[in-house]
Formats: sequence, C-alpha cells, structure tokens
Amino acid sequence: MITEIKTKYGVLRGRTEDGVARWLGIPYAAPPVGELRFRRAAECPPFGERDCFAFPDRPVQFLKFSRGSARESEDCLYLNVWRPDDDRKNLPVFVWIYGGGFAFGESGDPGYDGSAYAREGVVFVSMNYRLGPLGCYPFALYAPEAFDTNCTLSDHLAALRWVHENISAFGGDPDNVTVAGESAGGSSVCYLMASPAAAGLFSKAIVQSGIPAFTFSDTTAKLHLDMFLRFMGMERGDITRLRDMPAAAMKKAARLMFTENSVLHPGLGQPGPVFDDLLPSLAVTAAKEGRTRGIKLLIGTNRNEGTLFNMLGWFIRSRAQAERMCRDCGCEDRLAELEALYSHLRGSRRKYSAMATDRLFVKDSVLLADAQSAHSDVWMYRFDYAPPLMRLLGFGAVHSVDIAPALGTFGAKKTNTALAWKGAPERRREEFRRKLMGSWLNFVRTGDPTGCSDCRWDVYDAARRPTLVMDRPDRQEYDPDGRAVAVWSGLDIHS
Repeated sequence: MITEIKTKYGVLRGRTEDGVARWLGIPYAAPPVGELRFRRAAECPPFGERDCFAFPDRPVQFLKFSRGSARESEDCLYLNVWRPDDDRKNLPVFVWIYGGGFAFGESGDPGYDGSAYAREGVVFVSMNYRLGPLGCYPFALYAPEAFDTNCTLSDHLAALRWVHENISAFGGDPDNVTVAGESAGGSSVCYLMASPAAAGLFSKAIVQSGIPAFTFSDTTAKLHLDMFLRFMGMERGDITRLRDMPAAAMKKAARLMFTENSVLHPGLGQPGPVFDDLLPSLAVTAAKEGRTRGIKLLIGTNRNEGTLFNMLGWFIRSRAQAERMCRDCGCEDRLAELEALYSHLRGSRRKYSAMATDRLFVKDSVLLADAQSAHSDVWMYRFDYAPPLMRLLGFGAVHSVDIAPALGTFGAKKTNTALAWKGAPERRREEFRRKLMGSWLNFVRTGDPTGCSDCRWDVYDAARRPTLVMDRPDRQEYDPDGRAVAVWSGLDIHS
C-alpha cells in the first residue's frame, strides 16, 4: 500500500509491507555535482512530489566491498526512513551511518535494513554520503578556492538537520535522536560529537568499532595528499584538474592509498577528516572541555578487530614496519615497550593483528569513554564472541561481526555482515540479537542499555572502567585493556 508524507521540501510517497512503512531515496541535500562538486552539502531544493520506492544509486565506490545497489552516482545524497505501519507519534529516532573506511559502503546494503527497528517502535533513518576523494580528501589544503574540507562530515550534518526538521512528519521525536555507526560510521559519530554544528541535533550516541582519533593535522593530511597525487601522476599545482575529472579516473589511485600506505608510511591509516571550523578538535578533547555535555554514549570494540586489517595489509604487519613507524614518529625509544606488550602472542599475524586492534580501536575508545563519563552516562562493551565460521577461518570476533546482531539483519542476503554468521545455529543468532539489538533498543528508547545481558553492566567511570564483555556467557570486567591503553597513549603515531 502507498503512503504519503508531507515534508518541508515536498510530498513523499512510500510503501507499507509486513507492518513497516518505508520511504527509500529521499533527497536531503542538493546534488553535489557541477559547481557543488567537492563542496560542502547545500540545502535540498523543493521537489514537489516524489516516489520513494527504491534505494538510490550508491555513492561512487573506491573499494569493492559493498553489496547493495548496482549503480553508483555522484548524485548520492539521499536517505531512507522506516517506521511502524501505524499512527503512533513521538517515537524514538535511530540514525545509522554505515562504515567502509570512507572508501566504500551505502545505505542500501541489505545488512543495514531498518525493518527490525521499525517493528520495535523506532523510526530508523540511514543515509548515503560521499566517499574517498569526492568527500574525504582535504584538497582545500592546496587549493582552498576550488575545494572545501570535510565534505563528508557536512553530508552527515545535512542529514541530521533534515531529520531535525522533518522526522516528526514520520512520527519521530526530533528531541529523542540517537546517532549510531560502525567502523567509519562510528568514527563519524565521534566527529558529530565534536562538531559545534551538530549541537542540539542528537542526544545519544552509539559508537561501534569506531576510531575516535581518526582525524588528521595539516601535516599528516599532506602526506596523504602527496601520496594520492603521486599515484595520480600529478603535481600539487595540478590539483584543480580534479574538479572536472571523472571519478573513475581517481579510483586506481584511491585503491593504492589502502594497499601502499603501510609500505610508504607505516601506521598512517587512510585519508579522513581534518581539523577545521566544522571539526575544531577530537571528540575526546571536546569531552574534556565539556562541549559534549549531555550526550549519553554507548561505545565498544570487537575483541579481534585487527585480523581483517592485518589480512588486507591496512596496518603494520612486520617488525620492520613497526620500527619504521616508531622512527618516523619520533617514538623509537618506545619500540621495546610496544614489542613487550605483545610478546605473549605467537606468530606475526596474531601479534600485529592485536596491535591494529589496540592502536586503531581500543585506546581511543577507552580515552573517549573516560572523558565523556565526567559529563554524562557512558556504557562500554567489548564483543568477544566469534561465530563458528569466523573461528574456523582464524578471524575471531572480527571487525563488523557485531552489525547483524545489533541491527537484526541476520537474514540479509548478499551482505558481508550476515555472511560472518553463516552456519551459526539459529538459537545462537537469537541469543546475540537479544543481547546487542535489545541493548541498543533500550538505549535508543531510554538512554540506558542494560537489561539484556547475562550479568550486571555498570555505568562507566574512568577509575574502574567497567566493561561488559559480550560472550557466552557475558561477564563484566574492569579495565580489561588498561595495559594496552597505557602503552599506546605514550606513542604519538601520525596525529
């Protein structure tokens, strides 16, 4: 059945099925093409009436992992809304930001379907945003007249403003918005916490396997830019040529940024946001200064985040690379301490996978939780359960394994996040759906995730660092990764 909603920008026609109303492909900003290419998101123009029956084209992809829409386009700034098929009002709102290293991903991925949340009385929103060179590369450092910084963050902000202005028409409460994301999406939630432009647009945040310190100084950002230009066969003075260059011509160089960065600059990571007016500081700095006061936070990591990054070569994976990382960053005197931290692990894969887990995810998640707990309620978790297939392949509780149980999308076809659970008994899937999705829903509704785990889950404080370890069975540990946090906190790696 077709259902209509009137918004600030026009009338939207969606469909209802199986107790859920869906509007797919809603424009939330002006198309970022032509003069708006490489510019921050501009307000959506009025559109009169619009059918919203299918997912939009996905953003231009710079790595091949996403499994949703078949077509890609630079005209990609669209969002999707799911809600229960009834007339309830003032429902809690859940805004999901997908991951993908800011190089791939889309809201139309079947693993991000919002139907399960809608059936639980939540308005679920997901958005597309610009990726890779089109959204995340700070070309403005070399040509500020032709480019803007942090276009991707501006997309997130535009989507949140759209939600604030229009979600009540869908039965959502604009004063009860939770922003959530995994991987790059989790990092994006941290940027939004730190961005003055996001003030008042959400009150709760969920960071799944985010990298809270994935923001670069101008010096480090120029290392990224110079690498990219070298891979493009260009000089700094040629950079404005990118404005009219087909996105396809940038894809090979963008892929090389992932495979070659740990060779040329070990530990550097991929291009991402830079400090500017939209993002004046890290989230942890904003929290220490009290600028994130009032935002309740649910944050956590997976036990074996780094196994995927090690396999793909996206972080250091040899002692020679570790030595060069420390030498390049002026931390060579700390190398022995770093090596000692992982001396109990046998084999280079296990050792350097653990380094990636702690450096990229654990350390800064803990420090953000420490800082934010002084101003608002924080809950911290660690996901330790490895489904049978992941154990068999040696990945463990790998990066992104928590998405399907958190979003209730085990049944999604052709999606990497559900594939990780292939072969897991139905009772096990239901157990972890109850633990994760149940906790997330509690947090979205009330700001308190507790009640779905096998044990107590205390509000976080920096002195004890209580952490819910999700496993079989669950357990609460205190400061489980404290030694790693202490060692990595003493290393200033490519800030």
